[in-house]
Amino acid sequence: MVLAALAGGLLWAVPPLFLKLKISINEIISSLMLNYVAGDFLLHLVYGSWKDPKDAFPHSPKFPDFVHLPDIVSGFSSAIVFAAAAAVAAWWLVERSRVGLYLRFIYASESVATAVGALCGGCWPARCCCRARWEAWRASMRWARSNQNPPDCPHQHL
Repeated sequence: MVLAALAGGLLWAVPPLFLKLKISINEIISSLMLNYVAGDFLLHLVYGSWKDPKDAFPHSPKFPDFVHLPDIVSGFSSAIVFAAAAAVAAWWLVERSRVGLYLRFIYASESVATAVGALCGGCWPARCCCRARWEAWRASMRWARSNQNPPDCPHQHL
């Protein structure tokens, strides 16, 4: 179910991305306008195929208990813990990783990002993560051979 939600979210981001890249429409405006499309689509589902067959009121049938996340304590769902972990992971990715640094470079100016070596095409997040890990490993091997204090590595948080 989580993977389906991830796939749906990725697909929902495609129209604003396409409009931004091909027609230069502001992604904020296009994604805000998609909120109305989402609301109408939800109404279509709730009044249509998701409507509870036992009731005339527009709501979906109750989900079975096995699809719900368990409660940690009464009234405190484990979904809150998962959401907090996802928020921390997203913060780390954007603020502390090499991917976030490259994102800031590319957002500021793609030509400057290319000039300083940020990868501006293809699958650059995977490549720069692998590169950062490789550089950190090489620095740790150099330190291990030299028996000195560890170097001040700019990637030690990786």
